[in-house]
Amino acid sequence: MIAVIVTGLLVAMSVYHYYASGFGLIRELVHRCVHLSFVLGLVFLVFGFSKKETRRGIVRTWYRFDGVPIWDIVMAIISVASVVYLPLLSPEELSMRVGAPNATDVFFGTVLLICVMEATRRSVGWTLPFIVLIFVAYAIWGQNAPGVMKHSGASWPALINHLYLTNQGILGIAIAVVAKYVFLFVLFGVLATEVGLGSLFIDVAQTIAGRFSGGPAKVAIFSSAMLGTISGSSIANTVTTGALTIPAMKKVGYPPHFAGAVEANHQAIAQQHWEEAIHLLTSSMADHARLGGSRAQRDILEYSLIGALLRLGRSDEAKRLLMLRRPVLADTKSIRG
Repeated sequence: MIAVIVTGLLVAMSVYHYYASGFGLIRELVHRCVHLSFVLGLVFLVFGFSKKETRRGIVRTWYRFDGVPIWDIVMAIISVASVVYLPLLSPEELSMRVGAPNATDVFFGTVLLICVMEATRRSVGWTLPFIVLIFVAYAIWGQNAPGVMKHSGASWPALINHLYLTNQGILGIAIAVVAKYVFLFVLFGVLATEVGLGSLFIDVAQTIAGRFSGGPAKVAIFSSAMLGTISGSSIANTVTTGALTIPAMKKVGYPPHFAGAVEANHQAIAQQHWEEAIHLLTSSMADHARLGGSRAQRDILEYSLIGALLRLGRSDEAKRLLMLRRPVLADTKSIRG
């Protein structure tokens, strides 16, 4: 039963975003709230309280419904209720509440803050919730902070007002970008994989580079570049080609962070995100030197970095890198001679 509900919610979420992006004229706050309500509800139904807990094969007990604990279902319901509470208010009434939240606003805002942190903990771990708790504590007890970090502090209603009722908190720019753009790119990437487009790029790249030394990394470069030219999203690329190339790189001995950097770097180049490409290339080159990679792999990284620097007009840095390559070029010529 839960599997059917989750499948229905995922389909409804995809159809809604497709409609909202192409045809619908939906108020910004409503769009963000609908997106967040889908996500929170699904997280509590799919992710267990701990990583050891699984949804499959659990013995049915009175406190579980189809393998899902009752409290997870309750968390899903109250998280959705705390999100949809805002769109139910008229724009005029909501504008009057900003800066002067009533008890109901504070209650639902507190519930949403707790649910968002718990959903984040279940899906990605303790790191982000821990950072949030630090800044929440700093906002409330900032009057006790030392030196220039000291401020007058904020009351709990004032904090909830900022995080819940304004567009600078939970329903801020991050949710807006994900709801408007990122989700659609990821959806497109998954659909491309299911119809075989991702496998096509992988097969073409495998034909070109699979037989050479460091083949999986080269396959990642070609497949990411090809898919990146049409997807426009590093996240979508990682979900599609990266789901195959990153495990392949790890299997032949590349460290996980290096495999991820290779994938993300060439997606950034394909989409002409040159600043991101430079950052990723620099870190990849440092790892390459530490791991003792081949000269051909180093050349690919350096050529890519020089091209990205020139694209951004940072010719002095590109020239400096070329000067450092002179001994390498001379050594290569002597070997060929």
